[in-house]
Amino acid sequence: MRTPLPSWIALLTLALALHCAAQVPAPAPFPAYPSTETRAAAAGWGKGTWLDQHERCKATARHGGIDLVLLGDSITQGFGGPSREVSQPAGDALVSVLGAWRTANMGISGDGVSHVLWRLQNGALDGLDPRFVALLIGTNDLSRGDAPQHVADGIAACVREIRTRVPHAIVVVEPPIPRGKQRGDAMRDKTDETLRRVRARCHGDPMVTVLDLATTFVDENGELIAKLFAGDLLHLSADGYRAWAAQLRDTMATLDATRVRHVAFVAGDDEYRSEESLPMLAAIAARELGVRTTVCLPRDADGKVDPSCRTHIDNLRAVDSADALVLFTRFRALPDDELRRIVDHASMGRAMIGFRTSTHAFLYPDDSPHRDTNDAWPRATFGQQWIAHHGHFDDGKAPLTDVAIAEGANAHPILRGVKPFAAFSWLYHVEGGGDSLQGPVEVLLRGRALRSGLADEARFPRTQPVAWTKVTNGERGEQRVFFTTLGHPYDLRAEPMRRMSLQAIAWALRREDSIPANGMRCEPASPFDPSNSGMGAHRR
Repeated sequence: MRTPLPSWIALLTLALALHCAAQVPAPAPFPAYPSTETRAAAAGWGKGTWLDQHERCKATARHGGIDLVLLGDSITQGFGGPSREVSQPAGDALVSVLGAWRTANMGISGDGVSHVLWRLQNGALDGLDPRFVALLIGTNDLSRGDAPQHVADGIAACVREIRTRVPHAIVVVEPPIPRGKQRGDAMRDKTDETLRRVRARCHGDPMVTVLDLATTFVDENGELIAKLFAGDLLHLSADGYRAWAAQLRDTMATLDATRVRHVAFVAGDDEYRSEESLPMLAAIAARELGVRTTVCLPRDADGKVDPSCRTHIDNLRAVDSADALVLFTRFRALPDDELRRIVDHASMGRAMIGFRTSTHAFLYPDDSPHRDTNDAWPRATFGQQWIAHHGHFDDGKAPLTDVAIAEGANAHPILRGVKPFAAFSWLYHVEGGGDSLQGPVEVLLRGRALRSGLADEARFPRTQPVAWTKVTNGERGEQRVFFTTLGHPYDLRAEPMRRMSLQAIAWALRREDSIPANGMRCEPASPFDPSNSGMGAHRR
């Protein structure tokens, strides 16, 4: 048996070890600096300086609405796109191959790793929450004589900066495209070694993938595929851009399956307490679906939650990166920049979940360029606009609508474990008497008004759809939409309503396979005791 060391010796040994560790200097930060180069209009710089190019990229970030950021030098810049005018653009590759993603081209001719690192440290990605960042950099550094180890260190520094600035983005690292006409050329050896070193430095981070571009640009004999390059065997031909874009597209499509989905919950009604119910639903969705959630709330000039403020909803930039948008607004008149994010999300064919007053989500004057969002937009997006309802009647004192499963809808995954229930929402009129739901709609629930202030039952039938799906196929694939005219705050106290809402989000995200036969767990994450509906009744 070994004799234990005296305690004072053990403590001394530990102290010496800590002292020695403290003496090991931390790695020096990789140098980052702006370019001082000036290039002609043919290089895509127009009449501006390098800093002007950087400011253009920052302006793209401020505008938002970006899924994919392309970072790099002239090879990346050659993809073209807004503010990236080049003499030999990449044909239509940006649209025809990468068109599924809203792309920001931040390639600047002449850049090396230190220039890109400086741009990242000085606002290039500020305000963005992209799904992917693709980084191709280093070939200019190798041309200037930098060693592959130095270039790999710089690429790794850029990756760390990207991961810090946009932590939810998947980073696709593309070390320099192979150089040298054939295997064994000095420059080929350098690009190959850079790839090996970058792989070693980026290993272990599930949010970072390193691409081997040789699989696209080098043939089975180790020679560059000439038709993919311009005459200098450095820059790319239109065929080269299409081939590169295809490799990037296929890689992102594979990686996208592993990406954590993001759901934005946008509240903004001054009657039904969506500022209370949507945060509750967001917490359940985060817990049960494992999604990232962002709740966007109406706020006044002092930053306080105020549903009566119809001209501002906070944090709507989050909608840019959302896979699904849960909308519960009423008669908003948002500024252009805020409205654009919601409308763009729907027009991109992304998932939408709407509650009650989102049939009249917006209200702009007749002379506004956005007046179509008053009626035409909800009708096209959700299947109906606001028409009428059957009356309030002692709001919150007793249920006003009996809700039942629609005929033939029992097997729909959204309804697993959902039982008929009594809702406090007064019934909305959406079909009958000359009105009909728009588009390929599948009705899931029907409601029967227990009381009605509409005497003409032929014009306003007392049984109405209260929940439905709408699935369409467009240029960007299938769009899934769910809508319910329910949404009184007391409705959300009922388990069937919460379960249906949660499972609608899962279905819209194409996660219906995760819904058990008896339904998902839908207990609130914290006590939920909502205020009654009513104008000005929100909790301050």
